Amino acid sequence: MYTLGNALSCGDDIYTLEKTAMAPKVDDFIPTTNAIFLPYVEDTPGFRSNLGMTNKTGLPVNVKVFFVPESGTPSSMEYTVTANSLLQRNGTVREILDQTSPTNQRGFLVLEPSQANSIVAFVTPIDNITKDSAVIQGTRGVSGNILLPTSTSTGFFLTTLSINNDSPNTNVINIVFRGQSGMAMQAVSVSPYGFFHTENLYQSLGISNDYGPVELTSMNSPQDNFVVVSRVYTTIDTTIGTGQTFSFFNAEAR
Repeated sequence: MYTLGNALSCGDDIYTLEKTAMAPKVDDFIPTTNAIFLPYVEDTPGFRSNLGMTNKTGLPVNVKVFFVPESGTPSSMEYTVTANSLLQRNGTVREILDQTSPTNQRGFLVLEPSQANSIVAFVTPIDNITKDSAVIQGTRGVSGNILLPTSTSTGFFLTTLSINNDSPNTNVINIVFRGQSGMAMQAVSVSPYGFFHTENLYQSLGISNDYGPVELTSMNSPQDNFVVVSRVYTTIDTTIGTGQTFSFFNAEAR
């Protein structure tokens, strides 16, 4: 899915690593200015994702929901949310893809309401073993310079990173980790309205056993907007299998 280059150098007290990754192009998919991004969903044997849409108006609202996977080819389904009500769809990825079993897909959702400023949306990824869950609220890319306040690869904890490119341009994004033992850098190239994801940010950066904030900056001129979300997780064994406990963190504009 992603082509990664070789490490260039690694010093004693500062890591330097350059990589490039091209997320697949999303052809003929251009979200409107009213679109809502839900930056991460997963539908695997380990995880499912539920979608919630609340209509804050006194009229029914039609919402077209696009699932944008790592493969880059969106699929969609349209829903109607009645006036002043909540509509929840369980296992939303497999519903959109018309499947009854896990689809082994991850990506993000883009919602297109028929009326502007009418829908508040959220998605809930749920671990199928531990039943641990978290709520990710709808958002939109508002900046090309973003700060993820925390990340870690210490003890039993790992950190994921997901990027939604909210731009019609290929977005070259520089990732800078500032840890206790130094810093590491990686450049990723994300296609227009495409998706980049790594399950282990620190492994991708070539480091371990550290923690700290992560700065992400569009290298385009002018900068193009993007959305970032991260999951800090640990794996645990239960009587019915191995699952995760986790928290999601949204990145904020600097």
